[in-house]
This record gives sequence, structure tokens and C-alpha cells, in this order.
Amino acid sequence: MKRSIVLGLSALIASSLALSTGAQARSVRVPPKPVEITLFASHDPSWQGSNLDTNAFTQYVESQFNLKIHWIVAPPTDAPAKQQLLLQSGNYPPVFYNGNFTTAQLAKYGKQGVLISLNKYLEQYAPNVMRALREFAGAAQAVTDPQGNIWGIPSLNFCLHCYFANKVWINTTWLAKLHLQMPKTTAQFAAVMHAFKTVPGVKNPIPLTGASNGWHSDPTVFLMNAFIYNDGTNIGGSSSSSAAQDVFYQNGKLAFAPIQPQWQQGLTYIHSLVADGVLGPSAFTQDSNTALKPAVAQGRVGAVAWGVDNGFVTYSEKLHNKSSDWVVVPPLIGPNGANYAGFYGQGPTGAVFTITNKATPAQIKAILTFVNWIYTVEGTSTMDFGAQGPQSWHLLPSNTTQRGLCAPRAIQYINWNGTTAVPYQNFSWNQLGPMYQSKQWRCGGPWTPVFDPTSEEYKYQYMTEKYYEGHQPAYVYPAAVWFPAADLTQYATLNTTINQYVTQWTYDFILGRKNITSDWNAYVTGLKGLGLDSYLQILSSNAKPESTAQFCPATPSSLPCHH
Repeated sequence: MKRSIVLGLSALIASSLALSTGAQARSVRVPPKPVEITLFASHDPSWQGSNLDTNAFTQYVESQFNLKIHWIVAPPTDAPAKQQLLLQSGNYPPVFYNGNFTTAQLAKYGKQGVLISLNKYLEQYAPNVMRALREFAGAAQAVTDPQGNIWGIPSLNFCLHCYFANKVWINTTWLAKLHLQMPKTTAQFAAVMHAFKTVPGVKNPIPLTGASNGWHSDPTVFLMNAFIYNDGTNIGGSSSSSAAQDVFYQNGKLAFAPIQPQWQQGLTYIHSLVADGVLGPSAFTQDSNTALKPAVAQGRVGAVAWGVDNGFVTYSEKLHNKSSDWVVVPPLIGPNGANYAGFYGQGPTGAVFTITNKATPAQIKAILTFVNWIYTVEGTSTMDFGAQGPQSWHLLPSNTTQRGLCAPRAIQYINWNGTTAVPYQNFSWNQLGPMYQSKQWRCGGPWTPVFDPTSEEYKYQYMTEKYYEGHQPAYVYPAAVWFPAADLTQYATLNTTINQYVTQWTYDFILGRKNITSDWNAYVTGLKGLGLDSYLQILSSNAKPESTAQFCPATPSSLPCHH
């Protein structure tokens, strides 16, 4: 089935894609000769197109938008360093198409004149982008400096299960074999994990694990939220959507979670799981592809920390699992009643797309005309999934009765497993660079039954709505903050040193290299000695608490966050 989808898309790409550009793309008046342009991109060939030069979507973009694209690519692990080297050398391209620019970098290179302000160009060539910046919570803040200059374009993704991505998934076949109920409290969870040490018919069972390189794949964060709110920045395998790390608001005042008594209690609990042998040290260090996924495929794993279960289970290949074999563990209730879920919906932290002073007027017009189309439902889906077709994706007629993922009516059909799950495909860019996976785009995708093996998308939506949404704190620290020059250097230094310190001590406590009781005061004293009070003062003085209620965009108003 998967092979037929790939072949079908390759055959359709020249004809179907050309016919599905939309009125807006067809109406653009373009010069007779292609506009040559060099784009920098952080690029993972395993899922974002195996070769961008020969990629079918690249060829489509070039033909429809009169471009000739030359690529400078770097793997995601090397891309930040490559981007920095290009900027420092002065030999940078006209456009960073899929880069990673923090607010500090946008301010720095904007002030130096390396980046150009996009305000007038977006108004002229990319009104869809301007509209999205106004409508999507946190988007404008991420790319607009205090003086009103727009220095870049973000990648926007309305995704409820991404906003609550720190989850633990449990093997329901093991629960059934041992006649156990879904755990609700930390005590019940510890008891279930202890029972998972011995499962009939399973050799060398692994009760609870994670990975060092997965998407929110460190179990520490999920477990800590039963004691105190934690967004997971300092713990390996996860990332915060906040400009600050491990902070929370207590009676309206910014506080640092890793020095609170509740954090100490959480460390004690997590260490007890390690001491009991249900959580091994490998959970924090192992590679997901070479260690975790093979263990899951062998039927040896009971619970996994991961944002989505298809990150460690390949349902489409029908290994030892079906979709209902893995469900989320709801946020645990701790001994003092804490019952949080990490929240990652504050919006983007900066820009992926910028234009430099090397770009000519023709290049600026051509690339922004293209990005303007990307910021439509059709443009984003074509970029993500390739040509419209019956087995890949296609827009639906206005009179369809198909239910949407989180809307009364679907606007497009998407074969999630047949498009996004095809490794080393070369028919799309799949979330490369700026995109607008808006609420309309997401909720207008097709609904499927919760455990439908052809698509897990509704499973993630349903389980997040039912178990995780509402467990976030009322206020969080913003995703993007424009620190003034007077504070920026100190912020950057403290942010790095404090995070590294907390990370090291957290693992030392959990794994028993430090004593949580006798070494606690030394740990806290060391943190304060690094400048924790100054760090919190800088954070507090440069940003206000952000309500988590606003993460659901207000438009289109007919679409609720969920049904």
C-alpha cells in the first residue's frame, strides 16, 4: 500500500499539482525569465524530501512561481552552527528559508543591516502572512521587535496534541494480562510499574523507558508534573516553548521550580522508581532508533515517554502492535494534589524565514509571493504532502458530509500514514520552512475512529482533549521575549549556566550519584551562587505572565478548539 501511494504521487505530481495551485497562484504576473535564488535550509532527508534539488515539490515551485532555486542545506544537528558561520563570514545567501532565528538574533542582525525589515514587503506581496501574524496567538511577538520591525516569518502550527506533548504511553496488553487498572496517582503508577517487572510470556521486560533523542521522550518531565509544574526544558529529550526555563507563576510572582520543596519531593519519587528497577538509566541516554524501537517491536516495553506513540511504534508495518495497544496515561495526581501537564502552546520562539540584504527586489517579490501561497490551506498541504490525489490528500467539496478532526465539517482529506509516514520520500518538503498549519487547516482534516490503524491523528486529538487539556497552569512565561541590550548578555549567560547546572544535578539526584536529602542545600546554594536571583529579575522585568487560554486562535470563530 505504501509503495503504491509513493508511485501514485510521483506519477501525479506533474499533472495534478499543476492543476491545483488555486486562483491566487495562477493570477500572479511573473517575469519571463526565472528568478534565481539561493536558499539556506536545515533539512532532514529522512522525512523532508530525500533530495531537494530533484524533489517534485521543488520542481513545481520553480515552474509555478518562476524561480530557480539553489540550495545550501545542513542536517538539523549542524544547521545552527552552519547558519552562524554563514552570517559571520558575510558570505550568506539572500534567504534563510528554514533557519532558526531567536529574537536576540533577529534584533542583532536586523540592527546590523544583515536582515531586512519585511513590513512593507509583506503588505505588498504576502498579505496572508500578515493576516496570520495578527490572528495566531504569539506569532507577531516572535518576529516583531519593540519598534515594530518584522524581521522574519515563523512556522505556525495549531496542534492540540503538540501543545500537550509531554506524555507517557502505556501498553494496554500488559495491563490486561496482569488485570490492572489505568493508574491515576503516583502511588498507583509506581505499583503498576512494579508489576510490569514480571509479565507472563515476556522475557526481560522493561517497565518504563524513554530516549535521549525523541520528541518529549524523557519520563522525568511527566512524572515531575505530579509534584510541581515543569515544562521540561532542562531535561534531555524535551524542549520548552518558553523563553525561560523551569519557571512558574506563584501568586502572580515568577518562581523557579528546581529549588522548591515540591521539586525535591518529585526527585525522591523518580529516584524510587530507579531504585526499584522499573526505570533504568538507559531511559535518559539510549537512542530511540537503535534501542527503544527494537525493544518495543519485541514486545518488551510497558510504558514509554513520547509525544506521540507512532514515534516508537510503527502501526503501518503491523509489528506486534495495533493502535489500541498504546494509550496515554493521564497526568498523575501527586501526594499533595498536584496534577499538571507540560504546556507548549505559547507560540513560536522566533523566525525560520528571513531575507538578507543580499536579496534583489525581484528575489524578494518572487520568494514572498510563493510564501504567501504557502500560508493558505492548499499551499501548506501541498508543501507537506505533495500533489493532490485520491490516495494522498485533496481538498473536499463544500457540500461534503465528512466530519472534521475538530470541526463539524472537513475541508480536506489527508492520508496521514500514507504521506507523512513515508521515509525518504521525494514528493514534498513536509514542514520545511514557513508554514501555516492553522486551526482551520488542522480542524478541517478528516476525522477517523480513535483506533483506526490508517490514521492516529484523531487518536492524539481525542486523548489530549479528554485527558490533558485543562491541566496546564493558568499563566506561563511567554515564548518570545525581546530582551534589551542591557540585559541580553547577562540573560544569555545565566540561562545557559543555570540550565546546565540544573540538568546535571537532576540526573545526579535521580540516578543516586547525589543524595537528595544531604546534598540538597549545597545544590540550592550553588544555584543562587550562579546568579539565580538576577536571572529571575531579568525575566520578570521584561515580560508579563501569558494566559494559556489564548493559545486557541480566535479565528475562524466558527471552529472551536475542540468539539
